[in-house]
Amino acid sequence: MKANLITLAAAVISAILDQSSVAQVSPGSLTNGLVAYYPLDGNANDASGYGINGVAFNVFPTKDRFGNASGAVNFPGTKGSYIDFGAPAALQFTGDFTVTAWVNFSAGAEGNPRILSYGADCGYELLTGESTSPRHFGVNLGCVKFGADPVFPEGEWHFVASRRSGAVAHIFANGTFVSTNSVAAAVPVFPGNLNLGRKSLIDSLETRTYWGGAIDDVRFYSRALSEAELNALYSSQRKLGSAFGQNLLVNGGFEAGNTGVASKYAFGRVDTGEGYYDVVRNPKDSHFLAPSFTDHTTGGGFMLVANGAGDTNRVLWSQTIGVATNRTYEFSGWASSWANSPDPNPSRIGVRINGAAVGTAFQLSSQSALWQNFSVLWSSRTSAVAVVEIRLETAAASGNDAAFDDLRFTEIAIRPRLTGMKLSLIRGFQYAIDGEKSRTYAIEVSENLRQWSSVADVTSTNDASVFVEPTATNKTFLFYRARVN
Repeated sequence: MKANLITLAAAVISAILDQSSVAQVSPGSLTNGLVAYYPLDGNANDASGYGINGVAFNVFPTKDRFGNASGAVNFPGTKGSYIDFGAPAALQFTGDFTVTAWVNFSAGAEGNPRILSYGADCGYELLTGESTSPRHFGVNLGCVKFGADPVFPEGEWHFVASRRSGAVAHIFANGTFVSTNSVAAAVPVFPGNLNLGRKSLIDSLETRTYWGGAIDDVRFYSRALSEAELNALYSSQRKLGSAFGQNLLVNGGFEAGNTGVASKYAFGRVDTGEGYYDVVRNPKDSHFLAPSFTDHTTGGGFMLVANGAGDTNRVLWSQTIGVATNRTYEFSGWASSWANSPDPNPSRIGVRINGAAVGTAFQLSSQSALWQNFSVLWSSRTSAVAVVEIRLETAAASGNDAAFDDLRFTEIAIRPRLTGMKLSLIRGFQYAIDGEKSRTYAIEVSENLRQWSSVADVTSTNDASVFVEPTATNKTFLFYRARVN
């Protein structure tokens, strides 16, 4: 019976780790239904394009999980520190929805500090169940309260999401669903404002719900994200080591003008004609008929604007990057139509790397001044360089006008799977790691899914490595996991 228990435990944790990978999520899916997005990189502005901006009170810039200065917001956990977004109707969800955030808790009042709150307990809230370490995540939805059993330590970044799908709600944290609950009776109401860092409708004397710690990258969706989509957000945005998350592009935000841009388009004012591109602060600076709007990042920076040529094979933007073999990279960016709305032929953004199409072409909205995120994944395999190209794949010269900002090319890591599990009374627990070739993974073991201890570091060879844990025969129930070092 012991062998069955250990194998079952390993199967459970393998299933937890073997989520649908980011590669199975289409480039545009993570912007579908996105009605507000707060990068919190120096301000509380909405980067989704819908303009639901916030006002910050007594909060301070801090480093994000990648070490970028002013890349997140720190809340001191004291009365009067929060961000207020008013009462946006677009975020008053009464049906399916998803909210996600990256959080790093370090303090907070003695109660249940709120990450976000709209309408207090009878609206929806994302919170932690304690103000000490470790903590549980919790959700209030339409006066229905529920929490998650797993606990998470202070001083580390955690990805957490609250999702409602029909009559069921979930809490998702760090790559897995940690709570599932019936919310059939939940009918949210929204008498107060949307707040980050404290409870909505807070009493003037209330101090127990102020959040202490950092918050970053808060997203609101008007639909229930799939498990694969939640994992894509988690996997593509977590820090996995000093090499991960670093932008390998030169001048991806175009703040250095035309530097680092290789193009088959002509450089100059785009009102010169089709097949021209320019680097400007506002499309109207380069075409007298263009609508007026600002860049994606700061509202005062630069963007690349292109007057589409209708030649789908002409390279608009290209850059060559040195890469490591047998690694996974993500190319992403933000784009918007800039023709007078609506664009009769909005651009389709195609990405090629080393001459081969990568992912599915991303279809821009016909609405101008709406920044949309696109991304593709690429495996380097034996390649030592990546020649990354953007092409406008709409075969029309009329319209087909696109702007680009904040291009990124970063290494990411696809999480491994544990396979081939079996128990030997002589050798212990044996299994294989299905991961990236030459990647080193840390093997950890737990008896309760809460406290994990290191067993060994294993380097994947030929995409699968066999590992043996002799002490497994001394326990009746064990969970194993593999993570990227």
